[in-house]
Amino acid sequence: KPISPVVSATIGTAEVTVNTQTKEVTVKDTATGMTAELKGSTINFDGSVIQTIDISNTELTDEQNAVLAGLLTVASSVKVDTLNFSDNVTEVKSMAIGSTMAENLTMVFGKNIKTIADNLLGESTAKVTVKGYKGTAAETFAASKNYTFVALDEPAATTTATTVTTTDAATTTTTVSTTKATTTKK
Repeated sequence: KPISPVVSATIGTAEVTVNTQTKEVTVKDTATGMTAELKGSTINFDGSVIQTIDISNTELTDEQNAVLAGLLTVASSVKVDTLNFSDNVTEVKSMAIGSTMAENLTMVFGKNIKTIADNLLGESTAKVTVKGYKGTAAETFAASKNYTFVALDEPAATTTATTVTTTDAATTTTTVSTTKATTTKK
């Protein structure tokens, strides 16, 4: 019997679906309302609290073991380079993704983030850029870890210079726009 590339099972309080062919994973935790979707090299998170699902005291069925095996297959073949946390996320407690991260990682936090676990990325050596809103836990987390912080709430400063050249046949107007992004490294 051929093995399906798509496997799904409830593990603990989460419904986990893994497609080993497309390397996509979806986790929906009914206890916390958390959803995590891996597509390509990006994981998108939604729900108020993000945390690792504890299955340490769970006796796993064959179906659940197949899902975990698929999850390990995908995790070993994908290097995550972006973590997106929606505006619904207020707290990130823990995640088990340390070994699946790319060399450069971008973390994007929504406006309502209040708490980010200090050990979120474990002992990762990734070069991390945190994008978020000034005054939120994203800015504090970036500063405490010496990560690059990019403020999402600052409008880009734009400078416009205009040069007018007049000739006998026509008037030529040249407009040059320069946009400066705000990035701070603490």
